[in-house]
Amino acid sequence: MERPATGLGWPTRVSLGVAALWGAGLVIGALVVSTSTSEVVSHTPVPSAAPSTLTISRTLVEEHGLRVLIPVAIPLVAALLLAAVLRRRAHRGRVGAGVLGWSIVGVLGATSLVGMLTVGPLFLPALGLLVVGAALAEGRSEWAPTPHAP
Repeated sequence: MERPATGLGWPTRVSLGVAALWGAGLVIGALVVSTSTSEVVSHTPVPSAAPSTLTISRTLVEEHGLRVLIPVAIPLVAALLLAAVLRRRAHRGRVGAGVLGWSIVGVLGATSLVGMLTVGPLFLPALGLLVVGAALAEGRSEWAPTPHAP
């Protein structure tokens, strides 16, 4: 019987890497991308003067504080955890994501569903990539080099 590959196949690594990049992008976006704007209009007591308008843009972190990074970082954490689980299983000669790996994917899916009216839709690309990565790990022995018969 052929022993399974001891590393992750490149499709799995690419899928997990892109998912981690997406998750990192969400965290960076929460820190730097303006999500809300408000206008402040001030009237002067002088009747001939036009009112002045000031537009204020705020990022997600400025609007809700640093605690907002906890839910926003879930896709990044899930990608890193799944990569660690798959790598550990591969080094032990086990094929597939196992219960823990699929549980990580399930938690991200549940979080996406619960947060569907807020940030949940932004989690869907990472969720899809993690599903692909875990599914590819299930059949990773197909990418293992096979010895040629003499």
